[in-house]
Amino acid sequence: MRMIRLNNKAFTRRGYNLRGFNLRGFTLVELLVVISIIAMLMTLLVPILVGVRDSGRQVVCASNLRQIAMSALLYSGDNDSYFPPAHTDFYTANNHRWHGTRPANDRAFDFRSSSLNRILKTDRIKECPSFVFDESAGFERSCGGYGYNSTFVGSSIGDPALNAASMPFEEFEKRAGNVPARQAQIARPAEKIFFADCAIAFPSLIEYSFVEPPRDAWGNETSPSMHFRHKSGKQAGSANVAWVDGHVTGEQFEWTYRVNVYGADNAASRLGFFGPRDNRFFERK
Repeated sequence: MRMIRLNNKAFTRRGYNLRGFNLRGFTLVELLVVISIIAMLMTLLVPILVGVRDSGRQVVCASNLRQIAMSALLYSGDNDSYFPPAHTDFYTANNHRWHGTRPANDRAFDFRSSSLNRILKTDRIKECPSFVFDESAGFERSCGGYGYNSTFVGSSIGDPALNAASMPFEEFEKRAGNVPARQAQIARPAEKIFFADCAIAFPSLIEYSFVEPPRDAWGNETSPSMHFRHKSGKQAGSANVAWVDGHVTGEQFEWTYRVNVYGADNAASRLGFFGPRDNRFFERK
């Protein structure tokens, strides 16, 4: 066999070894350029990916609220048009809510005893994926981040006629606290709040079962519980709201009271309201 002699010096000078592979690597400048490009792309992509994640969670939350609202409407259809009670014996035993019953005031609520359990069949539906709260504290544990319009829909506490009547405390609880509204009593259901994203500052965020109106049944300022937890671009945050006709919207934070009954800063916790400073989105008329 005839041997061919290669010019090793020529190959080495051109950057090749005897086997013909490139020996030249990246220069420091090239590496720095690549790293800079990757860093720039990460800077651009990370906020987009976080935004997509947050948007996905808000969509899941809206779906949860829609299903809760629809189950409450189905409950009404099976119960002489009465909506589910927001609470039972609230001023005395104080152990039953729309989302279940607890054995004692310092225990969590059990969804299996909820009036909506037969329809929803899972307690996962009441858990907002964007809700981060202090699990070690709270007096409404296991409501999952959603609240019911208890003053005007889930009870009759906001009924002006009952408020004006003179009656013993026990009778008021029986006639107002334990009696929800009927569908026919809600004027313009597409404009009345049914359920919403909720929490309360205690002073850290904890679960809370009710969405409080700007004014209570006697005209006093309340402790805001509507929680504008969903990030929405440059906005201060948004809350998902289910209306009495069953549709769901995302509403932007607009205003709040400075502190709540526990001395917590409502604005810092994104607890407040959208719309007017009265109860028109809550009350029955």
